Formats: sequence, structure tokens, C-alpha cells
Amino acid sequence: MKIHYKGFMRERIRKNPVTINPNASFFEAQSLIQGKGIRHLPVVDENNRLLGIVTESDIRKAGPSDVDMLRVREAVSLLNNLKVSAFMTPKEKLITIGPDTIIEEAVQLMHDHKIGCLPVVEGDKLYGIFTETDALDLLVDVFGSKEKGTRLTVALEDKPGMMLGVFEIFTKHNVSVTSMVSPSFTVEGMRIAAIRIRTEEYEPIVKDLEKAAYKVLSIGKWPSREYLIPQIKKILYATDLSKNSAYAFFYAVDMAKSHNASIVILHSIEPVGRHIYVEGGTDIEETLKKAKKQQQDMDTEEIKKRLQEFCNRTETQIGFPCVELVSKILVPLGHPVEEILNAADDEGCDAIVLGTHGKGFLTQTFLGSVAGSVLQRTRKPVFIIPLPSEKTNINWDKV
Repeated sequence: MKIHYKGFMRERIRKNPVTINPNASFFEAQSLIQGKGIRHLPVVDENNRLLGIVTESDIRKAGPSDVDMLRVREAVSLLNNLKVSAFMTPKEKLITIGPDTIIEEAVQLMHDHKIGCLPVVEGDKLYGIFTETDALDLLVDVFGSKEKGTRLTVALEDKPGMMLGVFEIFTKHNVSVTSMVSPSFTVEGMRIAAIRIRTEEYEPIVKDLEKAAYKVLSIGKWPSREYLIPQIKKILYATDLSKNSAYAFFYAVDMAKSHNASIVILHSIEPVGRHIYVEGGTDIEETLKKAKKQQQDMDTEEIKKRLQEFCNRTETQIGFPCVELVSKILVPLGHPVEEILNAADDEGCDAIVLGTHGKGFLTQTFLGSVAGSVLQRTRKPVFIIPLPSEKTNINWDKV
């Protein structure tokens, strides 16, 4: 019987992605990226021909931050007239692949060029896109991570035929192999193979492997309890200094108490975007420079002091010593999404707590941009805390 397999790209890539016209405005592109929770927005003409791409990073660089928009309102009218074609990355500078490109080649291109997306074109028309998220999904699939069973790590001599004996033992026990992966490196002259088998009764199999002189280095059931319920020992709490995010801090404190964890507090100061040119040669670089100077002159130590006072007031309200739970206060200069993700990794945080509908960087962009991007890009649990719909016993004026 003939198998009608079209290849990985045609079978599995994301077809008909969200796209935008080159004559659309900056705000239209921003709305699509934030509203759809995407990071790559292909630019196509009316015939679906690929002209370029706009990324989440392009949006951040092209326009001033929300904070600075208040100081440079004249930028709004300029951004309304700024077309996507003016700040997109044109097709000539993109690395593209075809729908018949093999998956290894696509991943190699992303790795070598340090890019997060490959537009897939057939002729000059957009067929789909292949992103780093798709590559990670493939890795999860190749490793068989979502299937129940047992993972055996086995050391093998680096010579032909060594896997045959392993598979003969699996056949003897009537066990199917979910996946088998062996990196190219060796350890003490031995190849390491990570093999997933579709059974949880691994003891007799391991016994036969060891009897045949195979070295079983580790055994793991999958999914394991440790994987499903990770330990929370450090919590990242991001705040915009509003009462709304203050409410979320109570959840962070309660979580820290329950898990005997510590809290890292982060308040990000968003920088001004780069200078922008629109048709006609208008330049608002000088206006943005002034706003940037004001921002750089902000006293981060004063903000840290305010956050410490906030902790003290919170402790008075809830009657629990929460100040001692705070291990560090961070006030970086950068975009909220990047700083949240960086801090979560750099500080080794196991969970992220965020409030919604604040008056700072969490106001208009939070649900669309910050929350969506954090949820999409992190593998850590994210707790998004809305304002309470009813009155609480907390006196917010004292927090």
C-alpha cells in the first residue's frame, strides 16, 4: 500500500498565518501582533506575495514606549502615517525555505543564523511560516515526551550493530519503542542513547540489558510526578507600582508561604524607542532624546525604596512578616517582557506572578503584549491576577 506522505513541512507547518499589507499603519501591525499573541507577522501584497516580515521586536524599536507617548504626543500622528513598509525587514534580507525543505535543514538555518522564524515560500507566494516554537514542538514530539512510558539512558560502544541487541531485548518483552535519540558526542568512548519504551514495567527489561553487558545509566518514568508538579522555591513578582499589581503581591506572598519560597520583586523602566522617520523626512529624534534623558535621570534607588516601603505596608495589612520573604528587588531599564523573562531565568525563579489593569506598563498592553508574550515564551508557570470583583478586607489606600 502506498503511503501518501508529503514531507514534514507540507504536513505540519503553520499554513495561512496572520499577515499584513505593506500599506497598513504602525498601529495596525502593533494591534495584530499584540491581539493575536504572535511574534512574527509576514507582509504580503494582494496576491499573497511575500514582501517582508515584521516582528515583535520591530514594533518595540519603531515606536516610543507607552510612558513616553504621554510626553511626546506628537509621535502619535507620525506613527499613524508610518507604513509597515517603512520598518519591516524586506524579503531580500530574509532567509526563506520552501515547503519541500527537510526539517533538519530548516532547524540548522535557524541555529546558524540565530533567527526565530523562517517564512516558507512556494514560488514568490507565502506558503506558511516555521518558527522556533514549531521547532520546539518537533523536539517534544521526537523525544516522545507526551507519551507515557519509561525513559532508559543506555551507554553503547561506538561501533556498528550495537543497537541490534537492545532492540532484540525489547522484542523479547513485546515492548514498542516510542523514540530513540543519540547525540553525536561520546562519553569515555561510549555513545549515549535516550530510549523511550511504551511500558512502565521496566525492571525485567533493565535486568536483561545489564545481563547482556549494556550499561543502563538512568531510568525515568514519563510523565513523572516531578515534571507534572514542579517545586516552587522562588517567585518572580512583577509590578507597575499600581494598586492593582499590589493586590497580586498578596497572592505571591501566600504562594511563598505555602511553598516555603522566596520572592524577587521586579519593576521595569521601559526605554524610549529609536528615532522614527516617516515619508516627507520628518524626524522626531530630538523629541525622543529629551524624553530618554528624563528617563535615564530617574533615580532607581528611590524606586527600590518605594518598593521596600510597599512591602512594609503590606506586612502591616496582612499581619504576616512578608518582608523577610523578599530576597531581592530589581529595577532594570528595559522592555517589561524581556526583563521579566530575563529575571525569571537569571534569578532561577520557578513561577511568575503578575497583576492586570494597572496604570503603568500593565495597562493597555498587558493583556495583549506583556502577558501574551510572557505566556508564549516562558516554560515557567505564570499566575495572572485580576482585580477582585468584590470588596476585600484590605485597605488599599494604606498599601
